Amino acid sequence: MHDLTASARTLLFTPADRPTRFAGTLSCGADLSVLDLEDAVSAERKREALGNAASWLSHHPGAVRVNGVDTEWFVDEVAALRDIDCAVMLPKSTEGTLRELAAALAGSTANHPIIALVETAEGVLETDRIAALPHVTRMALGSFDLAAELGVDPARSPLIDRARAQMAFSSAAAGLPAPIDSVTASISDARVLAGDVAHARQFGFTGKLCIHPAQVEPVHAALTPGPEEIHWAREILAAAAAPGAAGVLAVDGHMVDRPVLIRAERIVSLAGGSR
Repeated sequence: MHDLTASARTLLFTPADRPTRFAGTLSCGADLSVLDLEDAVSAERKREALGNAASWLSHHPGAVRVNGVDTEWFVDEVAALRDIDCAVMLPKSTEGTLRELAAALAGSTANHPIIALVETAEGVLETDRIAALPHVTRMALGSFDLAAELGVDPARSPLIDRARAQMAFSSAAAGLPAPIDSVTASISDARVLAGDVAHARQFGFTGKLCIHPAQVEPVHAALTPGPEEIHWAREILAAAAAPGAAGVLAVDGHMVDRPVLIRAERIVSLAGGSR
């Protein structure tokens, strides 16, 4: 589960009060299914949704987005999930709330990778400390809640890009996998979705939160390096692997040193190849 959480490109939300949809999250090709107990479920259906999620996750890999630590449902949700191997996504994550979640899960023998959903100004300012927490395996951006708090448009404000940059630096410094980008509200316009993914890739993001199965394959395609990138990367790696190659190389008139090799290896890995 830890590796799946770290490498997932697509994380598909499914309302936990809709159990008939759970199987579809597996068949659509999403890397990680996230059963949602928070925003997608009304207050009167929270308990039913928790039962559905616990039952499904007892027999299938996946994640669950719990309600915040300051809600009336948090304690019961953590208690129900304590003995189940599943990733846990915490909304409105801060250093403090993540420590509370870790304390609530302490002593459990089950595996609970934690995805920190950063969607408040406080969370953005604490990403260095969040990324350094031993129980956090990855960070994800919640741009809509963050934009609402800041009073800006989530699709256009540079403040949201400031959060992306902050999360990228914090993840890299802590040795975490690259962050996961926020949802795209448009389900039917593939161009909007592809544009959002391309924009997130500029900040080093390698994953995307999805709200509909139709978004999964377009996101996978948009996160995959293009033919020119792949050709460049394989050419670099081939030159580095050639007999007698050592130290700094020159390929097509450009200097190639260790940082360039690391980038080439990452591109080939994202493309599904190997060195």
